[in-house]
Amino acid sequence: MTETDTQTQCQLIEKKRNMLAALIRIAQGFNKHTQGLEDVLLLAKPSQTYPPKIDQYITILEKKTSSLSEEQLSKQTKEYDNRCKKLINTLLKAVEQTQKQIGENQDIEPFSEEVQQQLHDFKNMTQTAVGLRAILQKRGIIMPPVHFGFPQEWIAEQIDSLQQTNRALRSRVKILALELIIDVKQMLKRENLSLVLRDGLTYVESSMQENLEHLKSGGNIDKLPHEFENLAITSIPEGSFQPEPENETEVKATLEKKPLSFFKKVKLWLSTSRKTRWRDLD
Repeated sequence: MTETDTQTQCQLIEKKRNMLAALIRIAQGFNKHTQGLEDVLLLAKPSQTYPPKIDQYITILEKKTSSLSEEQLSKQTKEYDNRCKKLINTLLKAVEQTQKQIGENQDIEPFSEEVQQQLHDFKNMTQTAVGLRAILQKRGIIMPPVHFGFPQEWIAEQIDSLQQTNRALRSRVKILALELIIDVKQMLKRENLSLVLRDGLTYVESSMQENLEHLKSGGNIDKLPHEFENLAITSIPEGSFQPEPENETEVKATLEKKPLSFFKKVKLWLSTSRKTRWRDLD
């Protein structure tokens, strides 16, 4: 394999890694939305009874709310209820559109940064809203159910539908992760790889394998052992390679002087910040 072939293969692997990172973000977004809707269902139920999982919400909130009066706590609860109602309506269109793409096996458009943040906020706000109500209940105050403008049956159906989508996304992620592992293993069979590149590929393969095993064993997709977005093909485990420090100005100056060989380019990439992309070094 020539240096050009090696570079081409690295770029193909990096492209697939980027696809996987985007798919993971989508899956994590749907997972958060599902958890948020599960808590919305609790907020909407007239019985206002809570499952054991709510104990962890109470534990987190009790220290922060211990000094609040019942009136202040009730006010906080209503504020979080309203935020949840607003967010569920804001997210509805984006989630339905992406869910349709997944159901029809189309190319999936990643959530925007704004939607990703809203999905994160939605999960946190619904947890807080339920937790606050549970704390009030411990004080003897039962809050009325929240009216979201949707029947409880619709919310339950949405949760079932989202759980199916979550399973489909996990399946896609596992397939793409396995493809990436196979690609890296094939490249590692080459005898003329530099030590730096070989170490990087080996690290990515092992990290990706850990993530895959985590998912296959039913692990939470929000709690992967390794972040996919940080697993560039030249990532090096701590201590295995220590390039001489160079700042961004020195990097740019070096690039302007003369074209870099592929392996020098690899070393230069490793010495720059994570925000520096491979194509930025061309």
